[in-house]
Amino acid sequence: MIYPREKHSFLSGEKPVMHLNFDSMADFPDLVKDYGLDKAAPGSDAFCVDTGDLYILRADTGEWEVL
Repeated sequence: MIYPREKHSFLSGEKPVMHLNFDSMADFPDLVKDYGLDKAAPGSDAFCVDTGDLYILRADTGEWEVL
């Protein structure tokens, strides 16, 4: 399951910077499918509860990359 970690912030009325949690890597494909650059601003982040990894949505590639 993917769910917000805190309230999203908006920059100049653009797409929101999202702060998400997801339960396990089984949810990662849904993160990629449902929260790409078309819906979320670059710099959005997603924390995997199961692994403890933090992912950032990159502006240059449009992909979620683990830090």
